[in-house]
Amino acid sequence: MQAKHMLSLLLFFGNSTLAKSQTKEALYIEEQTIAEITENFGATVKTVEQALSLLTREYVPFDGRGRTFAIIEATGHSLPNGKMQLTLRISTEKAGKGRLILKTTKKILWDATINARWKKYRNH
Repeated sequence: MQAKHMLSLLLFFGNSTLAKSQTKEALYIEEQTIAEITENFGATVKTVEQALSLLTREYVPFDGRGRTFAIIEATGHSLPNGKMQLTLRISTEKAGKGRLILKTTKKILWDATINARWKKYRNH
Protein backbone atom coordinates (compact mmCIF):
# COMPACT_ATOMS: atom_id res chain seq x y z
CA MET A 1 0.00 0.00 0.00
CA GLN A 2 2.85 2.39 0.80
CA ALA A 3 4.49 1.81 -2.62
CA LYS A 4 1.17 2.43 -4.37
CA HIS A 5 0.77 5.75 -2.53
CA MET A 6 4.32 6.83 -3.49
CA LEU A 7 3.66 5.94 -7.14
CA SER A 8 0.50 8.05 -7.10
CA LEU A 9 2.43 11.02 -5.72
CA LEU A 10 5.15 10.56 -8.33
CA LEU A 11 2.61 10.46 -11.14
CA PHE A 12 0.80 13.52 -9.78
CA PHE A 13 3.91 15.66 -9.37
CA GLY A 14 5.45 14.35 -12.59
CA ASN A 15 2.41 15.42 -14.62
CA SER A 16 2.27 18.77 -12.83
CA THR A 17 5.90 19.49 -13.67
CA LEU A 18 5.41 18.50 -17.30
CA ALA A 19 2.43 20.81 -17.67
CA LYS A 20 4.34 23.75 -16.19
CA SER A 21 7.43 23.22 -18.34
CA GLN A 22 5.36 23.43 -21.52
CA THR A 23 4.21 26.97 -20.70
CA LYS A 24 7.07 28.46 -18.69
CA GLU A 25 10.85 28.41 -18.90
CA ALA A 26 12.87 27.48 -15.81
CA LEU A 27 16.36 28.95 -15.68
CA TYR A 28 19.19 29.66 -13.25
CA ILE A 29 20.95 32.93 -12.57
CA GLU A 30 24.03 33.73 -14.65
CA GLU A 31 22.69 31.87 -17.69
CA GLN A 32 21.71 32.97 -21.17
CA THR A 33 18.76 31.81 -23.19
CA ILE A 34 17.31 32.54 -26.60
CA ALA A 35 13.68 33.62 -26.86
CA GLU A 36 12.23 33.38 -30.35
CA ILE A 37 9.04 35.38 -30.71
CA THR A 38 6.85 35.48 -33.80
CA GLU A 39 4.13 38.07 -33.39
CA ASN A 40 2.01 40.59 -35.24
CA PHE A 41 3.24 43.88 -33.80
CA GLY A 42 1.06 45.96 -36.11
CA ALA A 43 1.36 47.36 -39.61
CA THR A 44 3.49 50.34 -38.57
CA VAL A 45 6.20 48.26 -36.86
CA LYS A 46 9.00 47.74 -39.36
CA THR A 47 12.16 47.49 -37.22
CA VAL A 48 13.43 45.48 -34.27
CA GLU A 49 13.73 48.71 -32.25
CA GLN A 50 10.05 49.51 -32.85
CA ALA A 51 9.03 45.99 -31.83
CA LEU A 52 11.14 46.16 -28.65
CA SER A 53 9.48 49.46 -27.71
CA LEU A 54 6.15 47.57 -27.61
CA LEU A 55 7.41 45.08 -25.03
CA THR A 56 7.01 45.54 -21.30
CA ARG A 57 9.75 43.90 -19.26
CA GLU A 58 8.23 42.62 -16.04
CA TYR A 59 10.60 41.79 -13.17
CA VAL A 60 9.59 40.13 -9.91
CA PRO A 61 12.82 39.49 -7.98
CA PHE A 62 12.48 37.19 -4.99
CA ASP A 63 14.30 39.71 -2.78
CA GLY A 64 12.06 42.58 -3.98
CA ARG A 65 14.83 44.72 -5.52
CA GLY A 66 16.28 45.16 -9.01
CA ARG A 67 15.73 43.29 -12.23
CA THR A 68 15.87 39.57 -12.93
CA PHE A 69 16.96 39.56 -16.58
CA ALA A 70 18.31 41.71 -19.38
CA ILE A 71 17.93 41.56 -23.14
CA ILE A 72 21.53 41.67 -24.33
CA GLU A 73 20.98 41.17 -28.05
CA ALA A 74 17.97 41.47 -30.34
CA THR A 75 17.67 40.63 -34.00
CA GLY A 76 14.69 40.09 -36.23
CA HIS A 77 13.01 40.37 -39.57
CA SER A 78 9.57 40.77 -41.10
CA LEU A 79 7.77 37.70 -42.39
CA PRO A 80 5.60 37.52 -45.55
CA ASN A 81 2.46 37.02 -43.41
CA GLY A 82 2.88 40.48 -41.80
CA LYS A 83 4.34 39.18 -38.56
CA MET A 84 7.82 39.82 -37.23
CA GLN A 85 10.28 37.19 -36.04
CA LEU A 86 12.36 38.41 -33.08
CA THR A 87 15.29 36.52 -31.63
CA LEU A 88 16.26 37.81 -28.20
CA ARG A 89 19.33 36.75 -26.25
CA ILE A 90 18.41 37.06 -22.59
CA SER A 91 20.80 37.03 -19.65
CA THR A 92 19.44 35.99 -16.26
CA GLU A 93 20.74 38.19 -13.46
CA LYS A 94 18.79 37.52 -10.30
CA ALA A 95 16.46 34.92 -8.81
CA GLY A 96 12.80 35.66 -9.40
CA LYS A 97 10.33 35.79 -12.24
CA GLY A 98 10.57 37.54 -15.56
CA ARG A 99 8.17 38.20 -18.41
CA LEU A 100 8.00 39.98 -21.71
CA ILE A 101 4.51 41.31 -22.37
CA LEU A 102 3.17 42.91 -25.54
CA LYS A 103 1.87 46.35 -24.47
CA THR A 104 -0.92 46.53 -27.06
CA THR A 105 -2.62 43.21 -26.24
CA LYS A 106 -1.15 42.30 -22.81
CA LYS A 107 -0.14 38.95 -24.31
CA ILE A 108 2.72 37.22 -22.47
CA LEU A 109 5.43 36.48 -25.03
CA TRP A 110 8.10 35.07 -22.69
CA ASP A 111 7.68 33.82 -19.14
CA ALA A 112 10.43 32.43 -16.92
CA THR A 113 11.24 31.53 -13.35
CA ILE A 114 14.88 32.19 -12.56
CA ASN A 115 16.28 30.10 -9.73
CA ALA A 116 19.31 30.69 -7.55
CA ARG A 117 22.08 28.13 -7.65
CA TRP A 118 23.21 26.44 -4.48
CA LYS A 119 26.59 27.90 -3.62
CA LYS A 120 28.26 24.53 -3.04
CA TYR A 121 27.41 23.44 -6.60
CA ARG A 122 28.57 26.60 -8.39
CA ASN A 123 32.18 25.44 -8.78
CA HIS A 124 31.36 21.99 -10.19
